[in-house]
Amino acid sequence: MQLEAIVVGDATVLEARVFFRTVGHNAYHETGMTFEGGSWRGTISPEFLTREGVEYALVFRMADGSSLAFPREDPFGSPQRLAVEARREEGRSPGEARRVAGAALRADVLIIGPGEGQIIPAADVLIMASLFNVRNVDLNSIAIFLDNRNVTAEAAVSPEIISYVPSSLLPGRHTVRIELSNTYGHTFRPVSWTFTVAARSAGIVTASDEFSYKGKIRTDMTLDRVDRRLRSIGETVTRLEGGWPWLGLRVDVRVASDESKLRQPRNRYGITANSGDNITVNLGDFTSVLSPYTIDGKRIRGVGIDVNLNLFRFQLVNGDLERSIQGSPDTDKSYQVAEIRTDSLSGKLVPLYILDRRGYTFQRKVRSYRVGLNFRNRFQFALNFQKAKDEIPTVEKDLRGARFTVFEDTLLGVAQIDTGVYSLDEFKTAIEGKARYELAATQWGGDTPQDNVVLGFDLDVAFDDRRLTFEVDWAMSLLNRNIWDGAITRTGLDTLLDDTKDNFMARTYEDDSVTVVNSGFPLEDVVDPSTFEDFFVVNQYMTPLVPIDLEGYGKTPLAAIMNMPSAAYNFGMRAYYYNNTFKMRYSQIGPEFKSLANPYLSSNLREFTLSDRVRFIENKMAVNFEYKHRDNAILRDVVDEYAQNTVSGNFTLTPGLDLPSFSTNFQSVQRSNGKTESDTLVWATITGEDSISLEDRREDTRTQNKLFSLNFPLRRGDVRYNIQGTFSSVEVVDLLEKERDEGFSPPNSKSSSYSMTASAKYIFPLRLALNLSGYTYELPSAAVTSSGKRESKLTSVGMDASYATWGNRLKIQGGLSISRATGISEFSYYGIKASAELEPLRRFVTRAAFSTKIRHVEKEVDLATLAVKFSANYVF
Repeated sequence: MQLEAIVVGDATVLEARVFFRTVGHNAYHETGMTFEGGSWRGTISPEFLTREGVEYALVFRMADGSSLAFPREDPFGSPQRLAVEARREEGRSPGEARRVAGAALRADVLIIGPGEGQIIPAADVLIMASLFNVRNVDLNSIAIFLDNRNVTAEAAVSPEIISYVPSSLLPGRHTVRIELSNTYGHTFRPVSWTFTVAARSAGIVTASDEFSYKGKIRTDMTLDRVDRRLRSIGETVTRLEGGWPWLGLRVDVRVASDESKLRQPRNRYGITANSGDNITVNLGDFTSVLSPYTIDGKRIRGVGIDVNLNLFRFQLVNGDLERSIQGSPDTDKSYQVAEIRTDSLSGKLVPLYILDRRGYTFQRKVRSYRVGLNFRNRFQFALNFQKAKDEIPTVEKDLRGARFTVFEDTLLGVAQIDTGVYSLDEFKTAIEGKARYELAATQWGGDTPQDNVVLGFDLDVAFDDRRLTFEVDWAMSLLNRNIWDGAITRTGLDTLLDDTKDNFMARTYEDDSVTVVNSGFPLEDVVDPSTFEDFFVVNQYMTPLVPIDLEGYGKTPLAAIMNMPSAAYNFGMRAYYYNNTFKMRYSQIGPEFKSLANPYLSSNLREFTLSDRVRFIENKMAVNFEYKHRDNAILRDVVDEYAQNTVSGNFTLTPGLDLPSFSTNFQSVQRSNGKTESDTLVWATITGEDSISLEDRREDTRTQNKLFSLNFPLRRGDVRYNIQGTFSSVEVVDLLEKERDEGFSPPNSKSSSYSMTASAKYIFPLRLALNLSGYTYELPSAAVTSSGKRESKLTSVGMDASYATWGNRLKIQGGLSISRATGISEFSYYGIKASAELEPLRRFVTRAAFSTKIRHVEKEVDLATLAVKFSANYVF
């Protein structure tokens, strides 16, 4: 099945990918999309097109560093769903075809031969499958198909074995499919597999005969000018794929002109080797997903191993999260004179320059493991462990070429060197015999090296052929934010959690007496932290010092364990019944939970989600509902408490091709911070008297988002028209407005937008499109502008056209746009864009694009943006 997507707008798409899965499955498969004829196209493999349907999401990586996804909101949590209808087979009535399409149960049929993907001589072909594990099979319902030809009458069928010997098969690929039902009338999913018959002239198939390859090369060159800033970026992306039926290889190389040693790498080099779905090895740059609380989509440069034996699965990631960066040679970026003191040198008083090291990044290494068990996709359990640590020796203390500014301390009272900019070598020469300098070996003023350990598990239990699933994820982290000085000594543990040196850890006393309040732990019973320093560095910078609230544990042990500040967990349930996709999820991430390999994970967050998606009329109509509650009341002593409740709904109607479609979304977000009274502020005045004022920091707002979209296709003769309209609005309302004191300005605000697109596609390769859009924003009443206006409006009109000629080998596109802003600020933009795509040779495409915008503000006219891009793409 092929998907086609068109990205509307001026932004350039660097890469597009399709993520897809069979409905009811957890993991996504992905494949790249190719740009052809002004649209992005991707293919979903046929084996995923089952009766349950297929879900997919599209992700586009833009040239400006942003990403665009479809569906826009939560593309992986709420993907687009497509129904799959069974193909009508030869010799089957429509009723029989519907019965096959309605197959729901999974038949545990054991394929004996030929094996999936096996290459075999025609004389040795014996199709055989075992029914031993299939309960209550109805022998009369069994149908065997070879290359879509019903061969049931020629096969031998028994309650245990199905066998069939073809009379003659031509060389090439062949497909076997077995359909069957049980004695209760329930139809099993068809079982199918493929094999290849070797050519008769080839007695033994050699490795070179089995080897196949393909690849693509794309080169882009972009020149951008934005507000007098000129930037030129070149990029070359190469992908080579090849191998044998039992071993596949893929090489990915991306080389960018903006690669620099002063930041994390932009270039990518990766090799992937796989043996079917059982073994995958990644070398170089790759993106890994092990668990939501360890590694979840972060780029790694190193080694990744995935061994999946169905019942047992082992995953390993070992490499660099970040490479070391020594620093910039620019002024005051790598060194800084922190202080100037006096010191003695050869019996005389001289200045002592205290230098500080800055602008560096440690190499951050990670090792992550996941070991899991899988029993027939019904019960899955895995243990996760991750170790991430900054390597201190990877940053050099002396960076000879780095330059920094030396200033003069006028109050020092001794002669100093001339002020100015020095390199480190020049500075050492300048102070020789005149001054001294010190640069500490540790505790520099830049980033501190960190150490992190995360351990946990995930559990997945499924019932009713994965129509009902339960999942649990739990993890706990230890983080040390400063490992400069290594592990703390056993003696240092004495005063780590208390201030008394008594050879006890965490022992507390009542006032200054000897009465013990908390007995603590004898130091002789505590393991010396230096013995496991390689596993984790323990010192006073560790977070948390104690993983569990000891006081809370004494009162409610279960609550203390569940609300550990360094723990994260998730409970989820999903059900697929009667065209309903029901989901319920509760998750909590403690304020001190941290995974260095997943820096985008939000901490100090508790969330409950309840959602349902109902489909009607053969999935042509869908209704979504979702309720989500968020708060940060995890710890008992939370300071800045907040709570947020979100209710959202969606209605979508897509009757079919060439029929109007409609979609509407509604979302209401209510946010509060738990404050019930105004804060009282007290401060002393010049006269010595206290001044008192009230500050209303209470928050109780409701934000409403509304969206309506209508798509109306129309065909008149050989011309296809399409009209699409969208309207959205956002309104923020202060629910405490009537209760607040005078002088408080509520945060009420409003915004709305609309867009309308009319397009026409002619039988000859011509497409026209007209776009009209508008945006209005009203500032909160508290906002004050110099013009006294609180409303801003932006209106845009654009026209696009594309034409193909020379047998569709030459495609020309162009467009004009006008944008006008009024209200708070007034300006105009006039844009023009043009591009040409040429395919001079088969599978070799070149493209040139140009776009610019002219800005008109008051009486000034200047060039706002200018972009020129050249690209070449070759697929072989």
